[in-house]
Amino acid sequence: MSSNSQKGFTLLEIMIVLGIIGSLMALAIPKLSGNKNKIKTVVRQMGALSKEVRNQARIKKMTYRIVFQFGKPSKYWIEAAPENTLIPSKQTQESLQRLSDEERPKDPFQKVDKPIKERELDSGLSFKSIEVAGTDEPQEKDIAYIYYSSEGVVEKSIIQIKSERDQVWSLVIHPLTGQVSFIEKAVNLKELSLE
Repeated sequence: MSSNSQKGFTLLEIMIVLGIIGSLMALAIPKLSGNKNKIKTVVRQMGALSKEVRNQARIKKMTYRIVFQFGKPSKYWIEAAPENTLIPSKQTQESLQRLSDEERPKDPFQKVDKPIKERELDSGLSFKSIEVAGTDEPQEKDIAYIYYSSEGVVEKSIIQIKSERDQVWSLVIHPLTGQVSFIEKAVNLKELSLE
């Protein structure tokens, strides 16, 4: 009696396993790259928005600011004020917050619908922090502002955006051009000045 025992897998078994692995990869890869596509979209939008706000400030001789609202959903919009509006210091902002509504002077900034209307970040993304040169700490809750002067100069700033999986990306706004650079990790202004 001869025994013809085989060791190993048949070609059919290997093909079935490869088909299963391929199917799983086809389902997993879009989910893994989904956040990358969302963040790339946000970077492009923020880059275009920053340049447009800078240009509008120069052309219209007005002070603009991008307003960032933390939370879920994270939102952002544009506000504008007359040309000679001073950008309030952190101390001034804190002092104004302590005043009652009747004592507080009217905010000269008003929401505008151009270049954009109010927007929300894509689901799964939120603002982690906004850091502006000259402030002690990044803003991580409530509302943050990045100002654009009527001369077209913007505060050097970093916008950190995080995903549900706690991945963090940093968008750096350059003060003279309003251009946005993208860094695929969390950075702060102090780290950038060392580079």
